Amino acid sequence: MQDSMIIDLYFERNEQAIEETKVKFGRYLCAVAKNLLRDIRDSEEAVSDAYMRAWNSMPPHRPKVLSAFLAKLTRSSAVDILRKNSAQKRSDRYSVSLSELEETLSGGCVESEIDVRMLGEEINSYIGGLPKEQRQVFVMRYFYLDSISDIAQSLGRSQAYVKSLLFRMRQRLKEHLQKGDYI
Repeated sequence: MQDSMIIDLYFERNEQAIEETKVKFGRYLCAVAKNLLRDIRDSEEAVSDAYMRAWNSMPPHRPKVLSAFLAKLTRSSAVDILRKNSAQKRSDRYSVSLSELEETLSGGCVESEIDVRMLGEEINSYIGGLPKEQRQVFVMRYFYLDSISDIAQSLGRSQAYVKSLLFRMRQRLKEHLQKGDYI
């Protein structure tokens, strides 16, 4: 079934929308959640929560790219589960990946929601200007929280190459944000 037809089912409040979403995107969304959570039960919970969030947000929201919209909802649900679980134990993968970016963004003065949005737009601007492979690596590492070895394997590159590329991108991001007085 085409994405637009699935979205129409959501707008009609037809429960078949969720079934069609599961059929078309279920494996993909499980992979997104599992990359973050590394636990099948938590991953299933995140995906189920994403289905509920999709149901609650359509209407009024009509996503342009359904797969990206669902991935974002799944990632958000997975991060919520990580936060909940972090009270019990800290996810090394999540904290390592985010600590890399934290070093880049340290010194910034983000005090309001508007500042956060502007910072997000500035980071998006930076990412948008990257060559395709670099953009892929950045998103795989900092959005999907893939390991360096997984990224290297996916791209057919060495881990040293990926580490070096990420380091250089973080340095250039820091320079980009300094020019805009974000840090």
